[in-house]
Amino acid sequence: MLNFIFSCVYGISKNKNGKDISDYDKYKPWNAEEFSGKMKYTLDDSNEFEVFRDFNKKNPKIYNGNLEDISSNFNIDKTKGNQFFVEQTGIDETLFLNTMTICQTETVLDNSKQNVLIQKLTNVVSSGDDNTSYKKTIDKLNKKLLEEVGTTRTTERPINIVENEIKQIELEKNNLELCKVNMKNIEYEEAKAKEDLETIKIKLNVLKEIKEYKQTEILEEQRIGINTNKLNEYNNKLNELKKNQTNREITNKKCLNPIILLVICILIIGASTILKNKIISLSLGIVSGLVFLIDCYKYNNFKKKSNMQKESSIKCNKEIEIIKENISECEKEIAEDRKRIEQKQSDKKQYIINKYGKDNNLDEYILEEIKELEENIEQNQKKYNEIIIKENTINIEKNNIAIKLESLVNKEEKLQYLYEQKANLVELSNAINLAEQGLEDAYKIMKNTITPKFTNKLTDIIKTITNEKYKNVNFNDENGLTVELESGEYINCSRLSMGTIDQMYLALRLSVLDEVCSETMPIILDEAFVYYDKERLENILKYISKEYTNRQIIILTCTNRECEALDNLNVQYNLINL
Repeated sequence: MLNFIFSCVYGISKNKNGKDISDYDKYKPWNAEEFSGKMKYTLDDSNEFEVFRDFNKKNPKIYNGNLEDISSNFNIDKTKGNQFFVEQTGIDETLFLNTMTICQTETVLDNSKQNVLIQKLTNVVSSGDDNTSYKKTIDKLNKKLLEEVGTTRTTERPINIVENEIKQIELEKNNLELCKVNMKNIEYEEAKAKEDLETIKIKLNVLKEIKEYKQTEILEEQRIGINTNKLNEYNNKLNELKKNQTNREITNKKCLNPIILLVICILIIGASTILKNKIISLSLGIVSGLVFLIDCYKYNNFKKKSNMQKESSIKCNKEIEIIKENISECEKEIAEDRKRIEQKQSDKKQYIINKYGKDNNLDEYILEEIKELEENIEQNQKKYNEIIIKENTINIEKNNIAIKLESLVNKEEKLQYLYEQKANLVELSNAINLAEQGLEDAYKIMKNTITPKFTNKLTDIIKTITNEKYKNVNFNDENGLTVELESGEYINCSRLSMGTIDQMYLALRLSVLDEVCSETMPIILDEAFVYYDKERLENILKYISKEYTNRQIIILTCTNRECEALDNLNVQYNLINL
């Protein structure tokens, strides 16, 4: 019956929810398809409603007093279905079961469970809910904060682990950011090295081109030198021939023609005859004769030589002409070689300009000797090799940094994930702190407003059900729930008998209805008095019948004890036997 009432207004669950079998499967008829029920109820404003529920379907049909279907007037929850009863009364499933419904399983009289019942009683007084302990809730929140978040004083909690990991990855990220800067510097150095390398490469090529040209020029110069040497030889030979020719002419002038000399001698002898000195005349004649003979001899030799020299001179002149022709030919070849060298120089220069550009110190390099060029090439080759080594070193560093930078994205993603984790933990921490603060604020309000009502209510209850054996009931954070004895001494609630504690709990729980719901809800007691003795049963029924005259009270029981107690108390009731 109790499950029918609950399921009729809230729907029946097809989930086990920790049970061996769901309520739907438990109560569904075995041999019939029909599984439904109908219930009528009246609210405080006297409006009557009728709910029909087919338990095979999710949503019921709700009718007003005129039997008009008003089901669509209420919100439909996707999970729980039509929320008509919650909207009408403000009572959800949890509040229904925790206040207006009390079952046998909730009245625990086992001594081993005494602390549980006392705790429930204390919870009602301190928080308004028997399942909610302010202290335990605060402890749970603190424990949740400690275990699921952590604080600045903890070391191995989630927030500490995340923060430490963030610090570590931020440090690694900063180092990688420095690598980024280094990478830029290295890339700049690499670009500079490539630029320098290209410059030196061009310079080397220019120098090598000039060297190659110079070597060709040397060969050309050597050829010119050979021709020059030939020219010099020809000139020397020409000069020598001319000199020999001149010497021959000079030699011809050293002897006289014999006829001329004979005339001279005759004149001398004739002159000597004039002189009357025979010796002188004879001497002059002899001398003149000897001179004439010698000159004749010389003249004959001269004649012979002259003929020979004439032939030699003709031959010499021919040689001179040939040499002059050779000299002219050599001079022509030398001039052509010079012109060719100049043209090659001009062509080479233009070729280098076209190939490597103007600004390469061509004029300066062209003026250098081979040795200077080779030294220049050697120096620049050395620089070239150094830059190659530097470039290789830069590439190695660049590759090493690039490998490190590959992890930067992962670090950033990991850091972002950790930031989100930290934000979630901070949000959870703030939520827990906010919940704790809200709980504390609510608890303060509770202590100042609701708790006094509950303690007053408990005082009335304990006076009634114990015939004023126990009087005043108090509650504070330090001592918990205390009761004043007849002697005036205050004792902790735990020192009361289980029966008394159970009565206090039951009555106090029922009184919570006045605080949590504006609608006058019925009270359903399902085998709630199984462990009560006759005296306690009559006392609690007397209290309920007196205090809750404005409420419908439904007692579900399998015995006649409640009927007998009510008869003894002269309390009217309706008995329905099922």
